[in-house]
Amino acid sequence: MALANEIGADASPVINDPAKLFHYLHQKGLHVSVRLVLFYDPFLATKRPELALCGENNGNHQTELAKGLWVDPAHPAVQEYNLSIAKELAEMGVDEIQFDYIRYPTSESFQNSRYSFDEDSIPRNRIITDFLARVYKELTPYKVLLSVDVFGIMGWDRQEDILMTGQKIEELARHCDVVCPMIYPSHFTSPFQGIAQPGREPFLMVSETCKRFSSFLKNSKATLRPWIQAFPLGAGNFSEDYILEELRALDQSYSSGWMLWSAGNAYDVAWKALDQWNKRSLEGITASSKFFRYY
Repeated sequence: MALANEIGADASPVINDPAKLFHYLHQKGLHVSVRLVLFYDPFLATKRPELALCGENNGNHQTELAKGLWVDPAHPAVQEYNLSIAKELAEMGVDEIQFDYIRYPTSESFQNSRYSFDEDSIPRNRIITDFLARVYKELTPYKVLLSVDVFGIMGWDRQEDILMTGQKIEELARHCDVVCPMIYPSHFTSPFQGIAQPGREPFLMVSETCKRFSSFLKNSKATLRPWIQAFPLGAGNFSEDYILEELRALDQSYSSGWMLWSAGNAYDVAWKALDQWNKRSLEGITASSKFFRYY
């Protein structure tokens, strides 16, 4: 990849021989999925500032949550850069490439940014969808799965969210294999759709969100594989039971598997919950009022 080499993105790899690692993981019978962060890219934005999103008035590069820079999703060089990385991963033999940050920034500081397209005539969701469609087509010869991480709130199909992020689920689902909504109850604003404290309603939020996403996937071949909350932020009552309620909601949904997320990599509570869940599965028990609240 010429641009990656030019900016030194490949100068200090954490893994010196990824292909060798992937081969080893395959020998162990593991499914190898690589997360590829797309348009939230502080390194690329710093090295090639002409590709970064800039404030409309002063030209200064903006930050989201004061922790980094975004690049312009519509810029041909940005799209080619990420497509090249995806192809190299596919050539290394990964089973799945998972696109994260496949969206526009949501911070208010970016809403007046200058973009490399006319927002009055081209909606953001067309930029995001067209990019995904191109990648999906060009990765076809590699037989690699393509998944996308999307906000859980996108299941409510609110126009303001689509206009801001560029994530329109029924469009994205036609150009990927797996849709991965991030269903973190604590990340829904309080109150939300008549729910006073979404963060304290793990079963309700996961169940309802899965149902809504399933409806968007009906006319596609994509499957639903959600991220669920494995961290205490905003949960209030976070414990093994919290995760068990999320799992119970997924068990009754049309999802095909699930993934746990803890930004701090603290999965002690999650492991305890999974141990309980697996024991109940072995015993043929899918739910119990002792461990779950009903809504």
